[in-house]
Amino acid sequence: MAEARIMPTPKLPHIEDYEALGAGLRKLRETAAMTQEQAGAAIDLRAQTISEVERAERGPSWHTLRGLLRVYGATLSDLDDAIEWQRRR
Repeated sequence: MAEARIMPTPKLPHIEDYEALGAGLRKLRETAAMTQEQAGAAIDLRAQTISEVERAERGPSWHTLRGLLRVYGATLSDLDDAIEWQRRR
């Protein structure tokens, strides 16, 4: 029988990371002149879910993040810039 290997527990993101991500996504949405309802409808999510992500009440899945960036006409680099802009405020 093979010996079980213990894997280290992955480090969980800090709430500040989710807050920065949410603020960056909100800035991109506003730059795209979209409401939460429009953004959610474009990727088949409720506006409430978009709101929760932007307020750091939940983290987006990779699928959701990619969908939002596509809808906003943005790239990961744009998101990084938006996050850095928010942190400097």
